[in-house]
Amino acid sequence: MGTKDRNYRRTAAGQKAWEKQDPDVPIEYRRILELVGNGTHSAVLRANLGGHPESHVDEWLANMEELALIESVSHKEEDLDFTGTFNIAEVRAQLEAMAKEKQKQKSSST
Repeated sequence: MGTKDRNYRRTAAGQKAWEKQDPDVPIEYRRILELVGNGTHSAVLRANLGGHPESHVDEWLANMEELALIESVSHKEEDLDFTGTFNIAEVRAQLEAMAKEKQKQKSSST
């Protein structure tokens, strides 16, 4: 799996390790956990870890995913800045459908 165009976020285990600053977790991993937070693009991680060879960063990210400290999705699946496939008309339509369904459930239960 390529790591160049992915969004990363902490898992529950990663959150716990970061909060505890678990000494069993290598310092490089804790730094990545700090940078990742609830969602960060791989380019941001690479920019902040610029003093390390790219091969090391790739290895760390792969190891951290294997250890379930972080998870990733392709950048296209989860566009953090909402400039990709985000469509307000689709969101409105989904919200309206949800409201109608809720109203339908409410009226059938009375």
